[in-house]
Amino acid sequence: MKKILIFLIFLFIGIVLGSICYVWKSNQTNSDIERVKKEPRFSIEKAPTNSEKGTIQSMAGTIKWQSRIATEAAQIAKPVPIQQGEELLSGEDGSAVINYLTGLAISLSPNSHISVIQTLPTNFVFKQIEGTIDYQKNNRIPVAIRSLHLLTQMDNGDIQIVVDEKTAHVGIAIKQGSARVAFNDSKNLSNVLNLQQGDLYQFDDEKRQGNIETGR
Repeated sequence: MKKILIFLIFLFIGIVLGSICYVWKSNQTNSDIERVKKEPRFSIEKAPTNSEKGTIQSMAGTIKWQSRIATEAAQIAKPVPIQQGEELLSGEDGSAVINYLTGLAISLSPNSHISVIQTLPTNFVFKQIEGTIDYQKNNRIPVAIRSLHLLTQMDNGDIQIVVDEKTAHVGIAIKQGSARVAFNDSKNLSNVLNLQQGDLYQFDDEKRQGNIETGR
């Protein structure tokens, strides 16, 4: 009788401990599910919430816009917000100005094409694919522009970049302020050059070399 009583006591304790363990695991699972629900998910359609949207301040002629979810650019008749991950193109008669409230204005001349890679508070990155584009910067956020295999980081000021894909040529004019250009040459060696106001930099993308025409 005593052995049966001891067995029943241990059985009861085991059932209680098992129930407590089950309830604890259930609560943990629910917490994990709740945590997953609260975590932000990547959106193809929308850029990160902390990225800055650009505003088309003015536009004329043929302007095409490619959204984050589009496979090709479509012509627009009125300004649209420009998100990180989108592109803007101007036709033969087109021109546009993209404005960022943090202190950056981008002016597209006819036959120009720009891709907005990143507009986070820590760094703005653009890819200039074709044409003539002016960049006017007045903020502390680093701004980098990739043109073919040339990378330009501008300080506050005004620079103009011309990209010709057919001739594999990039030209950079420092109208105001300063900038740095970087590239890997034909021997895969890194090159960094400082440009000052009045300088004109010509870069041959095929040969991976460039030269400075100083205006100082």
